[in-house]
Amino acid sequence: MTAASACFVAIFVHGWCVSAAWGWKRCPSCHELGERVVNCKLSPYYAFMRIVDGEFIRVLDAPTTLAGVCERASKAQVCAESILILHLVCVGMEVRGSLPKLVHTTLEEYHTADSLTYEEVIFDFGTEKKLHHWTKMAGQLHARLEGRNFGRKIIFVTVHSVVTRGDLFAGKDKDGDVAMTVGDFMDYLFISPLNEVVYGSTLFMLTCGHMVRFEESYSAMKKSITR
Repeated sequence: MTAASACFVAIFVHGWCVSAAWGWKRCPSCHELGERVVNCKLSPYYAFMRIVDGEFIRVLDAPTTLAGVCERASKAQVCAESILILHLVCVGMEVRGSLPKLVHTTLEEYHTADSLTYEEVIFDFGTEKKLHHWTKMAGQLHARLEGRNFGRKIIFVTVHSVVTRGDLFAGKDKDGDVAMTVGDFMDYLFISPLNEVVYGSTLFMLTCGHMVRFEESYSAMKKSITR
């Protein structure tokens, strides 16, 4: 397939991330998404949870207050090779202030327009018709990028996963969100000839922690990037 040829893959779970000290941490956006499904009003955001007998238990007694500043390193080395940053975003997801945008903004200071390329593409293959459209979009994206001799290729995929089984959201149909198994998702997302762009890249999955919480979906991800 596809993402198979990526030389490195990291999974950043924006739904739940694992911390040795605190257990599982749920991001604010996923808290809001989950709460709106079952409630009219948002419940307090406690962030850190532990799994006890299959149930999520709060770590903190009081709701979490979010505050922070962006700090930069006092010293850094910047790769002078041409760089591609490709951000693939599931339809309906918020990307303001996202990690790919931050990386691009930071590197802009050290690169020219010719040596730093940023592509952000929204995908939706929740129906057969939409999959046909995505296949065309993927071909057009490949055509724009295939002639470029990038020294580094960084690919980000921003997508939610299903709470109960770790499947990944592919888009929407007339009834709402559509999810599919991790293997099928990766095959369709990096459909030929877009899969050629992935070769030799660094792939970051910015996805909900449910994908790594369920062994079947996590194993499918590892398998899809190594075959």
